[in-house]
Amino acid sequence: MKSFSPHSTFNTRFFHRFVTLALFATIPVISSASTAIAADFCRFYSNNNWTGKSKTFDLPQSGSQSGNSWGATSIRGAGKSELTSAVYENAESVRIRAFDSDVVLYVFNGDHFDGEFQALRVHRGNERDWRYGSMGNKIRSFICQRDDFIPANLSGLTEFLRNSLLPSYFIADPITAKIHDAVRSQKDRFYNGKIDLKYGRLSWTTRYNTCREINCASPKTPQDKYLDFLKYSYKATGKLKADGKNYDMYITLWFQPKLDKGSLTFTERAWKVDVSNWIWHSKIQDAIESQVKSQYDGMGQELTQGFQDTIRKTLGNSTGNTIISKNSRLIFSHPCNYYVQRVGYPGHTFTPYQIEKFCDGTTPVSVAAPGIRLLK
Repeated sequence: MKSFSPHSTFNTRFFHRFVTLALFATIPVISSASTAIAADFCRFYSNNNWTGKSKTFDLPQSGSQSGNSWGATSIRGAGKSELTSAVYENAESVRIRAFDSDVVLYVFNGDHFDGEFQALRVHRGNERDWRYGSMGNKIRSFICQRDDFIPANLSGLTEFLRNSLLPSYFIADPITAKIHDAVRSQKDRFYNGKIDLKYGRLSWTTRYNTCREINCASPKTPQDKYLDFLKYSYKATGKLKADGKNYDMYITLWFQPKLDKGSLTFTERAWKVDVSNWIWHSKIQDAIESQVKSQYDGMGQELTQGFQDTIRKTLGNSTGNTIISKNSRLIFSHPCNYYVQRVGYPGHTFTPYQIEKFCDGTTPVSVAAPGIRLLK
């Protein structure tokens, strides 16, 4: 495996450019970018009847901040030191208050917002108690997030324009087309020129998790460690003529989404290529890397333009331009609908239960394509 990154703290082979968009905290106390105490919260309990040890995580006040800081919309924690013993592998019930906005609580059975996850949404103006089933005593990280804050001065807009949730396959499909073309440039090496696409999908991740995969220097500050990243994962396979072996080819790309003057943009951050470790491994990998590098450099700008064009084409220029511009917040949201999230070529066999209950604690984060929510 070879990996590549555009930032000086990524100590492998580099490209260029790095910006910011934050997500999680990495300090012993769960933190947000706002110190104001809000009415809305997520409160965990160690017993299944809302008793025992408890820990309350207050959300930032609605609309208190704008821009790209994760702390404007969420409170997040990972690992035992941040969740405390009341929550880490101990929580059996939760209370969510959502007076100012919709609130969504995501819980994960992995220490780094990974593994399997469950989502619980409480609509604005409500408070809800929830008793955990399959995730009871398994929670190891969480995100408590405002999902649709609506500024009063935009109350005249339709619900759709105020809080647009856009499918991420608008981004994934163009990447898959380019990457598969890059891999198929080597088709003459394979029997019948056949290279089968297994999957090409997006998932949400963090800068910290990216560094875990490509061995870069881990960021330290709360606003840096858990930057929002989008991870694109690709797999194809083909039978090589030279040795008759089936070669699996994996390509991973990381992009950073960011609001630039209110418009959503994507910037390339890192990439890597892995090829099955057979005798012709190096030749195949070197050839694919050369093609991927040529496709990846500048892909962020292409994705930005392509995403905007797709929105305008799908919704019309007037509505599309309204959605694209003058946004104050960018968050990722799981609508918890298998068909809406459209996992594409999943590389994962979904059971009927997982399709029906997409966010109910048995779905891996890595195969759950997020929605992109732009808030005015």
